[in-house]
Amino acid sequence: MRSLIQKAGFAAQVALLGIFVIGSLLGCTKTSSDNKGVTPPEAAKTEKPLVFAQGRLSPVPPEVAPKTETSAAITKKNPKDGAEMVLIPAGKFLMGDYDQSYNNPRQTVELTDYAIYKNVVTVEQYAAYCKAERKKMPKHPSFNPNWSKKDHPIVNVTWEEARAYAQWAGGDLPSEAQWERAARGTEGRKYPWGDTFDSSKLWCSKEKVGDAGGTTAVGKYGVSPAGCTDMAGNVWQWCLDWYDDKFWENKLSQVINPVNVTVTEWRARRGGSWYIPGPNDFFRCGGRLFDNPTKWDSTCGFRVVLRVLR
Repeated sequence: MRSLIQKAGFAAQVALLGIFVIGSLLGCTKTSSDNKGVTPPEAAKTEKPLVFAQGRLSPVPPEVAPKTETSAAITKKNPKDGAEMVLIPAGKFLMGDYDQSYNNPRQTVELTDYAIYKNVVTVEQYAAYCKAERKKMPKHPSFNPNWSKKDHPIVNVTWEEARAYAQWAGGDLPSEAQWERAARGTEGRKYPWGDTFDSSKLWCSKEKVGDAGGTTAVGKYGVSPAGCTDMAGNVWQWCLDWYDDKFWENKLSQVINPVNVTVTEWRARRGGSWYIPGPNDFFRCGGRLFDNPTKWDSTCGFRVVLRVLR
């Protein structure tokens, strides 16, 4: 049953909650003239991996509980868009959960250092990018008319559009491993704030699907040990990886800086969104979903990672 749910993309989220999404609230598939097109899915085809801080490939050692992350976040600003970035030091962390079949087994993953946006990309930042690159803003959602709430996350962007912004900003979308490390810290906590669900710690619906009414301003909820915000709730976030619910079980994931480059139909999403009532496994640091990279909706945004320059 779970595998069937996992293969339904965003529809799995809706089916899981027992409701059909109708109309423009959650968007639709689009082909944008600004996009370069999406690589057609082909079973055995791979694309060149994008690894931000290069490391040698080697087997991941047996699971070791890394030290708890207690140091204050080190931040810098990206001069391209003014975004505040959190510096994530090189090292190992506990990734995955034994009780989630699509992010199993729990294992020790090693990453080289990188910088990740403290907040998801905002309407204001995306509008400045569109102006600079002479692109059209996406259709605004009903809860943010004419994109008037500038400090809210940009939504209604495809994976291709999100990636185009990230590359314009000098980086790329985070890999699933980079995203999860920034969300849960090194010791494998279940949620960004700890191991117990707390609806006051994130922006989500409370009693029924969609009762949050839409997004909220970035930077207020879902704070992780690394200092990143909205690592649970507010908006789903596109990741670099092609989605495969068995990827973390195979040897291809057992390298430094793992990223799934084997082409499938889907790209990975992380973090859950305002639309989902909690508690829900999607809000866990190890929670995963996926969607067609040409799909856009009002529950999904993105953040950016950059290599650490020396």
